[in-house]
Amino acid sequence: MRRYWLLWLVLPAGAMFFFNTYVFPSFMQQIEAVAGQQYRLPDVHLMYSTGELRQLLQNLGSEGRSIYRQMILQADLLYPLCYSLFFYLLLQLLSPREKTKYRYWKFLPFAAAFFDYVENLSILFLLHAYPAFPAFAGRLAAFGTTAKWATLFMVVIGAGMASLARLKKHLSAGKA
Repeated sequence: MRRYWLLWLVLPAGAMFFFNTYVFPSFMQQIEAVAGQQYRLPDVHLMYSTGELRQLLQNLGSEGRSIYRQMILQADLLYPLCYSLFFYLLLQLLSPREKTKYRYWKFLPFAAAFFDYVENLSILFLLHAYPAFPAFAGRLAAFGTTAKWATLFMVVIGAGMASLARLKKHLSAGKA
């Protein structure tokens, strides 16, 4: 695994780059073209209320909601797999080979992906139920979004800590 680390990291990183520079922006352009204004979809917010989510779905209009549904089904159900795999492999690479109390941090990216799927599936349910707005699905989507970002924040902190520990180990080995 460590021998081919660059290849294993480049594949999901390349997919993430493709999604963030082409796929998601093209869907957003389509949504904004039919809705007539710019929007920030729930995925990019740290948190939002169910009222804000309901208002967004209303403002998108029928065509905008249809494009949003397509975006989730065609892209946003695959994207969490890409970023969770990237961060898992990065943390795996940075993790020490010996067993430590931090060895389970590398699995946090999959928790973030789980919460992202909770968010995406809840929003898909709301899009399907529209104009009805089951409040539990709105709360579940909002919870999934906040939990996803909190978990990704912990992943980044974990990667930073692992990088510093690895650097410290490398510097101390050079002095010996």
